Amino acid sequence: MNIYTSNFRNLKNIPGDMTAISVARFPPKWYQGHELKSLAPSPKLLGKAKSGKINNDDYTKEYLSALEAAFSPESLYEILTRFAGDGDIVLLCFEKPGDFCHRRLVARWLERHLNIRVDEF
Repeated sequence: MNIYTSNFRNLKNIPGDMTAISVARFPPKWYQGHELKSLAPSPKLLGKAKSGKINNDDYTKEYLSALEAAFSPESLYEILTRFAGDGDIVLLCFEKPGDFCHRRLVARWLERHLNIRVDEF
């Protein structure tokens, strides 16, 4: 299984044999795919980020602390495998490629702990 990240606007370009999984707290109303809300930032963290009350470094620390409290890298990989079996997956949220984003924080965390590569699709 390969893991990728992308945004909802790019969903039309994702091959049909890949399993799309939203990691957004509130995916678009039109989105009909899988969801893993436990990877979404908490409402409190989202609120602080949207209001500018937290910078990217503090957001990263808070998000990764919550991620590590909820999952081990191995348990998250196992959950993702249940969604896709042997197929590839793509984790989706809203931000454009290159923008600061929690899906990329998850990607780097998995890369660091599991020695895998998680590319932006």
